Amino acid sequence: MLGLQMAFYLLTPLLLPRPRLCVAVLALSFAARAAGWRAGLSADPWTHRFLPFELGVFLLGAASYQLYARLRDRRPGALARRAVGWAA
Repeated sequence: MLGLQMAFYLLTPLLLPRPRLCVAVLALSFAARAAGWRAGLSADPWTHRFLPFELGVFLLGAASYQLYARLRDRRPGALARRAVGWAA
């Protein structure tokens, strides 16, 4: 697990500054994961320790943080207030 995490942090400076590459790698990672599941690779070590399958999840977390960082200082618009009101 530590080796997997180290690989993530080594790849981060290469991927995150390039949004198109990041999206492409994310899509390829999820496609590889889906192909692996179809091929029967649904047990350990394929589920939590195989870098090509896990890289997409890591990049999705990084993208979520980037979205949060852009939206955290904004005031909610009318549509967002209605959605929250409707959901409550």
